[in-house]
Amino acid sequence: MKYIEFDWAELNRDFLFGMWYDLENKIMGQELTGQQLFQIITSQIHKYLPIRARKIRNKSMGRHNIAIGGSYCFESDEQRKKSITIDFYFKNFDEPLKIKRSTFLRCGILFADTVLHEIIHMRQFRRRAFNSKPAFKSKEPNLAKRRQQAYLGCLDEVDAYAFNISCELMDYFNWNEQEAVAYLNNTPKTKGKENSYQNYLKAFDYDHDHVIIKKLKKKIVKYFPRAKQGRPFSNSDWIFY
Repeated sequence: MKYIEFDWAELNRDFLFGMWYDLENKIMGQELTGQQLFQIITSQIHKYLPIRARKIRNKSMGRHNIAIGGSYCFESDEQRKKSITIDFYFKNFDEPLKIKRSTFLRCGILFADTVLHEIIHMRQFRRRAFNSKPAFKSKEPNLAKRRQQAYLGCLDEVDAYAFNISCELMDYFNWNEQEAVAYLNNTPKTKGKENSYQNYLKAFDYDHDHVIIKKLKKKIVKYFPRAKQGRPFSNSDWIFY
C-alpha cells in the first residue's frame, strides 16, 4: 500500500487485531519456518497498512515463539515516506516452528498495540513540525538503568505507553476503571511476567512519588475513555494526509 492520503485515525485495536486473527487458518496448527511466517504476516499487513516490516534473529528466544517491536522514523515521515516499522523476532528463520494458540493471540494484541504506539509518536512529531522532545535527565548512577530511565521518562514515551497501559488495564479489569486505578496505586513487585506498567515501576524503583510515575498514572487514567474505544485519538488531526 502506498503512503498517500492514509487516515491513521481510522485504525483501532479491534481492526488491527482482526487483521492478525484472519491469519489463524494459515498459521495455527502449521509447521512453518520463521521466513514463511514472516512472509504470511507481511503479506497480510501490506494489504491494509503503509508500513514497513522487518524480521530479526534473536537466538535467546524460544524456538516456538515470536516477539514484536516497532519504531517510528520522523525523518522518513517528514519526506512523506513510510515511517513506521514493525519488527518480528524469531530464534532463527529456517527451522520449522509451531505457534501455540495462546502465543498467536498474544502476538495479535501486541501487534495492534505496537502499531498504535507508533501512530501516537507520528502525531506527536507532526504536531511539532518534526522536532524532537528531549530524553529524561536521569541521575541514576548505573549506566544501563540511566539509559532506560532516559528513554521511558521522555514525555513522548510516557504518552504513548500510557495509552498502551490503559488498554491493557481495561482488558484485564473488564473496563472497570476503579479496579484499574486501585491497581495503579498498589501494584506489587513481581518476579514473573511483567506488563508495561510494571516495567515502568521497576525502571523507577517502584517509587510512586517519582515525577515520571505520577505523570504516567495521570495520563493512563485520562486515556481510559479512548482505551475503551481502542483508538488513541478522537479525530484525524495531524494523522491524515
